[in-house]
Amino acid sequence: MTEYDALIKLGDKWRGKGRTMRALNYYFLAYVMGGTRRRHIEQMVGVCYLSLRKANFAMVWLKKALAGATAVEEGNILRDIAQAHSDLGDYWEAEECLHQALMLLPRADHPVAHAATLGFCARLGIRKGDVHGALRQFSIANTILTNSNNRQIELYIKCDYAAALALADRGTASRWMALQAFKLALKYGGVPHVLRALALIIGAPATRRFATRKLVPTVV
Repeated sequence: MTEYDALIKLGDKWRGKGRTMRALNYYFLAYVMGGTRRRHIEQMVGVCYLSLRKANFAMVWLKKALAGATAVEEGNILRDIAQAHSDLGDYWEAEECLHQALMLLPRADHPVAHAATLGFCARLGIRKGDVHGALRQFSIANTILTNSNNRQIELYIKCDYAAALALADRGTASRWMALQAFKLALKYGGVPHVLRALALIIGAPATRRFATRKLVPTVV
């Protein structure tokens, strides 16, 4: 493995564990080296900025990543651009991006990417006040991912699904889903994912606010 690939691998590792600033350091070190994985780095830097609630910075990097992308790459990048639009309060633009992403990532051909996109649709629905519609989308995404081999994305969906169930005052279902997320977090996630799942399992008002804050609108 080259130094370039090793840096990207470390960036991916720490991003997956919720250590966003550490991940960014590795991505930037790889980016200045040039190399063939420019688009991956640009997208992941955008994703990191989304995690840091810096949607404007995220948008710049994600739009860079779109240049010359294949249809599948475009679908995955548009999903992240939709999140940036949502964080900025541009819900119509977010919906348009997600509609395009679902068309480019059909369930039959790309089940994991399709499920991840449904998760983004569900989060947008919650921000627009449609919690019950979001629960339906999370349910479909969770079913797809439970039968897949991508446990990290399954963890993200289960955490958000549990949070959405808590917002709908379905405490028992929320804690059961959070328990599934907790088991995945111990193996495939990082400390932030473990803490969020635990907060949903506890289900007290204060811990619930901590665990559901990712799903509610933010000022950027």
